[in-house]
Amino acid sequence: MLNVLKGLSHGDKLIYNLIKEIFKHGPLAELVNELSEEYTLEIINALNGKDINKLMNIGKGEVKKSEIISIGKKIIPIIKKVKDDKGVSILMRLFTDDEDEKTNLPYHQLVPGGLHPGMSVYMQGTVPKHRNSTWVNFQLDFACGHHKEADVPLHLTHHINAETFGLNTFQAGRWGKEEKHMNFFQKGDQIEVILIVRDFGYEVLMNRKSICNYHHRIPPQNVQVIRIDGDLELQFLSVMGGAMMTTPYSHPVSDGLHPGMSVYVQGKVPRRGHNFRMDFAIGKFEEGDILLHFNPRINQGIVVLNSYESRRWRKEDRYTKPLQKGENFEIIFIVNEAEYQVLLNGSPLCKFEHRISPQFVKFINFHGHITLQSLTIVREQIVGNVLLTGSAVYYPLCNQFKGWPEYCSAP
Repeated sequence: MLNVLKGLSHGDKLIYNLIKEIFKHGPLAELVNELSEEYTLEIINALNGKDINKLMNIGKGEVKKSEIISIGKKIIPIIKKVKDDKGVSILMRLFTDDEDEKTNLPYHQLVPGGLHPGMSVYMQGTVPKHRNSTWVNFQLDFACGHHKEADVPLHLTHHINAETFGLNTFQAGRWGKEEKHMNFFQKGDQIEVILIVRDFGYEVLMNRKSICNYHHRIPPQNVQVIRIDGDLELQFLSVMGGAMMTTPYSHPVSDGLHPGMSVYVQGKVPRRGHNFRMDFAIGKFEEGDILLHFNPRINQGIVVLNSYESRRWRKEDRYTKPLQKGENFEIIFIVNEAEYQVLLNGSPLCKFEHRISPQFVKFINFHGHITLQSLTIVREQIVGNVLLTGSAVYYPLCNQFKGWPEYCSAP
């Protein structure tokens, strides 16, 4: 997908805006905050599409350290133009193999708005190899406040010399029953811990292996701070994702769409999903004309494009480009003078000629079986965006909206 964008006339600008929005909420927020557009575009030009895709997946347990270091060799000289002589930060350490750099413990990171299903916490560090004491341990707490007696929905304690590590909850001044699991780390180990927030609890991964699940005893939304302490050289900690959103979802588009703008969507088709729709519309949901109706029908293996004008569906355009149940997808709508150019999962899908001028688009509406992860509207400057990084799944009834055209179908 990103290699396709780099081949477009304004592709680097589009990638820049996507990175700016996605990194703002992810592990590379410092990269966005400290680099100007000039230096960020210089980084984009220095990387290929695969490199940029890896950057966008750092913190999800999908990128090897060696790959991150390889990218770092290309971009650290650019970052240093901004950072001057301040020394490496936790961001710079991410792109190097300098294991001597570590964050001082105890370490606290705020979690504004709490944790929600679809979010994850990513921690990377090293267990010290040489310690005067024989008992080496560290702990990670998801806490409801800074004070000592605050509830702790999740307490992970790892005694390196023991056979097990423990998970527990501190509530109303008392510890609950500890759950123990086999020890996974030894002295000197490079460690990677990912805690994924699920509806039922936390999924715990260590060095990319799913170790166990821990059921919620306190709602994760109550978490206000993450604390880490003990014998650990902490190199990286990030909270991935944002608050959960639901569909039907309607996003306003101020000033309409114009040539040179693009709409970028990331999502996933649920395993029980059948179809979903995305409409560039004049009004919210049942109100007014639809300038572009984009309707993947998963069970039929097709994508339908159409418009809805004066209470009538127009002639459909159909394309065989099936999305699979359980599959992640990326869709980009590029607004040209005469038509929308549609890219699906990195490949050109089709062009859809304007039947109504895109400047009249006021809302982008979503219905159906979709896990919506992000929606970004871009041009030379962001004119409107919303990042839905938490998981959002909704299964509406076909005739939920009175007066609305039959769900995901056109006569």
